[in-house]
Amino acid sequence: MTGVGLAPSIQVEQRHFEFPPSSDASVRTQTQQFSFEQCVNRAVALVSGYSGHYTDDQHLEIGRIHVKAEAGLEDAQKGEVLVTCEWAFDPQVSARPSAGEVWVTVLGW
Repeated sequence: MTGVGLAPSIQVEQRHFEFPPSSDASVRTQTQQFSFEQCVNRAVALVSGYSGHYTDDQHLEIGRIHVKAEAGLEDAQKGEVLVTCEWAFDPQVSARPSAGEVWVTVLGW
């Protein structure tokens, strides 16, 4: 009989990123650091929701939204994880300020 290992315990953390109004047409990036209750060897970030709008006209067609989330271990022994989130309108009308939010689910094991 081969060795049987226990399935890893998966920890879940919900994170919220808010991108305030800006006329900057480039991709905006934010990071957040947090700790899971137990140490982890791996972490993955999944975009679980997002929104965006032009702040001067809520009904203006926005086209596509660029959203990306990544998770990396800062200190695995302490369960510390760094989450990076990107957000942008694509293509964005550079003369109009835009804002958005991203919800990220982070899994660690």
